[in-house]
Amino acid sequence: AAEAVDPSVPGKRRAVAIRALRGGPFAQASAVAKKALEATAPPELQTAAVETLAAFDDASVAPTLLQYWRGYSPAARVKVVAAMLSVKPRTEILLKALEGGQVEVAALEVAARTRLLEQGDRARRVLKNQAGDRAKVVEAYREVLKLTGVAQRGKSLFDENCAKCHMPRKRGGRVG
Repeated sequence: AAEAVDPSVPGKRRAVAIRALRGGPFAQASAVAKKALEATAPPELQTAAVETLAAFDDASVAPTLLQYWRGYSPAARVKVVAAMLSVKPRTEILLKALEGGQVEVAALEVAARTRLLEQGDRARRVLKNQAGDRAKVVEAYREVLKLTGVAQRGKSLFDENCAKCHMPRKRGGRVG
């Protein structure tokens, strides 16, 4: 626990220390994980803290994971959603967070959406509402199609913002 919160310890070692807390009592692991999440830690520490919390079967895990949603890195968000979908009561809490806007539906990866759809009509409604909102966004940008562009600028914008997930010409990420 001491290594996990010591800023003078290298990040990778701190992440290992946080993960090691999964074998100890929940109270200690939770306190250390919360400290890592409160400090807007680097992504490797966030994911370690999320994995540590998710390893426990405690009712406070889901609210704690969602409490820090806005400060998570993309990798940590994927871990949080996976942790929420791994236990039925947490899935219900995730659905409530999606309905209330605490968690953006757009943040769900394809696999998470598929798992949520298995939860029934409530999940379908949540995901369907997002599809309607996306249609409005697309319509709002329809006028842009009439503009002329500079291909090189478009490529650099795509590389910066989209290529993490989308694969133009079979390059890039794993989703699109």
